[in-house]
Amino acid sequence: MTTPLHSPPDFRPESAYPQLASIKAAARAGDWPAVARHFDSRPGTDDMVMLAVGVGEVPGAEVMLARAAAEEEASTLPEFLLGARCLELAWDARSSKLAKHVSREQFARMREHLCNGEQLLIDVTALEPQHTAAWIFRIKNGMGLSTGLAEARRRYDQVAKHDPHSYRAQVAYLNQIYPKWGGSWETVWTFVRERAAAAPEGAINATLIAEAHYEQFVWTEGDERRRFWQRPEVVNELYAAAQRSVLHPSFRNVYGWVTAHSLFAALFCLGERHDLAAPHFRALGGLASDFPWSHFGATATESFTKHRAIALRKG
Repeated sequence: MTTPLHSPPDFRPESAYPQLASIKAAARAGDWPAVARHFDSRPGTDDMVMLAVGVGEVPGAEVMLARAAAEEEASTLPEFLLGARCLELAWDARSSKLAKHVSREQFARMREHLCNGEQLLIDVTALEPQHTAAWIFRIKNGMGLSTGLAEARRRYDQVAKHDPHSYRAQVAYLNQIYPKWGGSWETVWTFVRERAAAAPEGAINATLIAEAHYEQFVWTEGDERRRFWQRPEVVNELYAAAQRSVLHPSFRNVYGWVTAHSLFAALFCLGERHDLAAPHFRALGGLASDFPWSHFGATATESFTKHRAIALRKG
């Protein structure tokens, strides 16, 4: 009989977050009242983002959302979710190909969806300036529209004013300040270290340290890349970040916990410290996230399974 730690990994986000499965089923059925009920309990910022992403990923959901927006003038919820859906439509139109392989028509459709989503989200935040989840989607939308670093910071600050420890807001802003989007590593490291230190112990936020190390590794080349994991300060900082966040006794499995453990596990494996990866594999209990395992050369399942077996032997 196999146990979760020796079974093929489960990469489905719905397995980790039952609410996500429920709201996606309602959206696929075109059941607006059922979708709306998921927000009756006033979920926190990051959970609201999770639910909006779930609805946004459902093909055709825009039909239900547009109808709800026309019928429910007293609520901004349909417009917010439609804005999230527009962002998904934009990246679907662009595709995941390198820019040189994306046609002018695809870029035009992408921009059209982004502009539609931007107007919807502007309307939501104008009526509800404290709508932190809408501001997070505006950070993401701004990247596609190239609104720039200063505007990204303004949008992030609108979230932080009401929810200073929103991890989804911090990840969205972090993606904007990487050098590939016009930022700098100095800005990146200042931001992630400040936000990790400011968050309560046991919060997920110190995972930002792992996000930044992974991104810097990906963009490092040649001898420097080969020496990346030989630097003790890198492994030490990752270890401290894990202990402060996902391995802290007070940590709870909030939205993003599967990706966080997967990322720490992958980075320790890249550094050939499978012993330090073992607690993260155990915490996952058979769950996994596609990121970053799908970037390891083999399939995500093959990479995850191989490194988990080594880690459980050593750790």
